[in-house]
Amino acid sequence: MKGFLFFTIIGILYYLFQSRYPQPIIHHIYISVFVFLGYTLIYLMRYHKNFMYKVVKNVNDANKAPVYSLIPDFKIDENNNISY
Repeated sequence: MKGFLFFTIIGILYYLFQSRYPQPIIHHIYISVFVFLGYTLIYLMRYHKNFMYKVVKNVNDANKAPVYSLIPDFKIDENNNISY
């Protein structure tokens, strides 16, 4: 609920600011994308918790994996020696 109110208040404040000081169209696009992504993340975190858990777990696993194990040209033996 706090997130929903936060993005709604941002939208209202931007509308009031824009009505007094007109902004270029690119700013409308940026703020719209920001608010849309915020609402999307709120929706996913509230109603699709298993999906978000799997996404974050995959990101965490990829972050913990050593870089040389992701490249198939390298081989590591028992003594942690890297061969090509």
